[in-house]
Amino acid sequence: MKYVFFGELYKDTIIEAGSYKEAYDIIVDEFYTDCVCAGSKAQTAGIEFVEISAWAEIWDEEEEQFFSYERHPMFICEENDYKKLPQSFLNLFK
Repeated sequence: MKYVFFGELYKDTIIEAGSYKEAYDIIVDEFYTDCVCAGSKAQTAGIEFVEISAWAEIWDEEEEQFFSYERHPMFICEENDYKKLPQSFLNLFK
């Protein structure tokens, strides 16, 4: 099955996977190597998708400590459902 990984941080990417779980694991392994991630089910216009939230830590030389920050959310949707998402929703990430 094909899934679309989309949002503000990365260009839309097609992921081949057998399930949302497998697609999520592939994406986290490839795009979020330095982050803690959480996936949650979401819905808009009756179309379900997975929202990926991610947090990373960076070292501040001056302060000599780590700072955590939250990255912009990204999303996973089945390719056929992605094509049905409202343009107004997709425009949020352009």
